[in-house]
Amino acid sequence: YDSETCMLSFEMKTCDASIRNYPMALIQSRLTDLPYQDWSLGPVDTYDDDEDNVSIVDFSITTPRYTVTIRIDNGGETVLQSPDISQLAHLMGRQFLHPSDLLVALSQSGIHLLPIDSDIEKLKERCDAGGQGGGDVSAAANSTMKVKTAPIEKKICDDLSFLSTSFYFKACRFNRDIGSTKACYQIKESDVFTGACDPFDMYIGTVEMDCDSYSAVEAPGADTLSTSANGTEDDGNDDNIVKCTLFDATEIIRTDKKERDEDGGGGDDEEEGKEGFDL
Repeated sequence: YDSETCMLSFEMKTCDASIRNYPMALIQSRLTDLPYQDWSLGPVDTYDDDEDNVSIVDFSITTPRYTVTIRIDNGGETVLQSPDISQLAHLMGRQFLHPSDLLVALSQSGIHLLPIDSDIEKLKERCDAGGQGGGDVSAAANSTMKVKTAPIEKKICDDLSFLSTSFYFKACRFNRDIGSTKACYQIKESDVFTGACDPFDMYIGTVEMDCDSYSAVEAPGADTLSTSANGTEDDGNDDNIVKCTLFDATEIIRTDKKERDEDGGGGDDEEEGKEGFDL
């Protein structure tokens, strides 16, 4: 294999000299670029470059191999920003009418970012076996990987895409540990339009199924939301209601008791190395 030209050469020998040609296939696992290590979504400052002041956002996903960044405008046109590698030279700078078109092209070029729900079981098996595609997922983290429910996925996609021209989002380390009916992310008001001279702290946003929320479990029947609370047509199924919460908290790792005490969050009952919210 020649890494510079991406050329694979091989020789085939058969017992039957009369057999000259037959179909060959080189197959890449769907899990090669899973699980995702990080992601971010936020606006790009194009005020000086665009007379029409078109809203543009960058969406980045970090996989075990690459950081893939795509740029999307408010009309849906999409351009690949990275990785700038020879295998993707035919895609760089090319405009796609929709992000899905670019994702399909990337998949056909060896970077598959279109997982399906059933992939998670195969991914867990590969991580447990320590095979390629496991990334840096530990055995403990592997056991907590779950597919988020469809209403949770839809709510996050709808809300984050709507706010992405003014707010910056990124992955939250707690998301993998809170089950399939809850999800969380980091959020802050974007500073790209102020020359990054007015930095904001990252807060934690969460979405959760109302039927599995703490209030529903600890106080059933109290302040229960109706299906109309989501702003959608009432389908009569209260199990599909999603709650959204914004925490005045940042993501930290507590590694030293003295450091925790100085931050005002110390306590004798806290374990060293414990992850949690810095409230």
